[in-house]
Amino acid sequence: PKDGVSIDANTGVVTVAHNAADANTVISATAKHGNSDLSSPAKGNLPAKEVTPDAPAVAVDSDQAQVTVTPSANADRLEVSVGNDKLVATKTGSTWSLATPKDGVSIDANTGVVTVAHNAADANTVISATAKHGNSDLSSAAKGNLPAKEVTPDAPAVAVDSDQAQVTVTPSANAVSYTHLTLPTSDLGKLSV
Repeated sequence: PKDGVSIDANTGVVTVAHNAADANTVISATAKHGNSDLSSPAKGNLPAKEVTPDAPAVAVDSDQAQVTVTPSANADRLEVSVGNDKLVATKTGSTWSLATPKDGVSIDANTGVVTVAHNAADANTVISATAKHGNSDLSSAAKGNLPAKEVTPDAPAVAVDSDQAQVTVTPSANAVSYTHLTLPTSDLGKLSV
């Protein structure tokens, strides 16, 4: 037997894989039954096998509670697993698209960057991604865990003390910091802290 050539013992189907010969090699086959003459040859050129692209880049963004998957330069297909769900993104011409939409997952049509937001799956769900180019093999997988989205804190308590001519702002128990504290001033308009 030759490497890259196999035969199905039940059906007689012969498969010539890309590693059996150089790309564009003419594969010719004829048939014969008993003492018949050979049939006319049927021919086909062995297609080239595309080079496997690099794995996509998977980046975990804890501040935004999301994971982004960036395709490698020569990829034209991404397979992104979000837990048990498998999403396929393909590039047609210069435009990327998702075959099946999923809540919390979006794609940039120009760059192919897939964003998996915190609401696409539970926190710590493994996000795994592979890439292909044409008929290439799948790249190795790149992985990251979906970060948790923190619970929105309760609003701070604001107390007006007319006797002291002041306002006191007290953070809620589950608040870590203020992002906006607005103070009206005569010269500055509003001051944010």
